[in-house]
This record gives sequence, C-alpha cells and structure tokens, in this order.
Amino acid sequence: MKRDNGAQVSPCTIAKVRDSFLGANNFNRNQKKCSKVYWDEVCDKLGTLLNKSSEEINNAKKNFRLYN
Repeated sequence: MKRDNGAQVSPCTIAKVRDSFLGANNFNRNQKKCSKVYWDEVCDKLGTLLNKSSEEINNAKKNFRLYN
C-alpha cells in the first residue's frame, strides 16, 4: 500500500491499524511509533480497502494513543 506522497506504508503500522479495526488487545506487539497524521492517513486508506464505515475509521483514528 502506498501513501499519498508515493512512499510505501510501513507493514508495522498497517498491522497496528488492522488490530485497531479488529479491537485486538495486543497493543505492544511491535514498538514502531508514528505520527498522528501518518496514523490517520493509514486508517483512511486501510479502512477504505477493508470496506469499513466512516464511523469505524473514526474509531480506529481515536485509538492512536492506545496503539502507539
């Protein structure tokens, strides 16, 4: 998956966002940190790919502090 600027999205971040969508409790599975802007962008892109509703995407965005 690519970002808006053409760079590849980190697989670690994709895994964290996916866990956020699923409500998984393994918050510290990997230690990669990212910015809130990056997190929101990945939530939007992955949520669209997974056919998530806007409410589910917004809930995943709210979990930034929990998973980061």
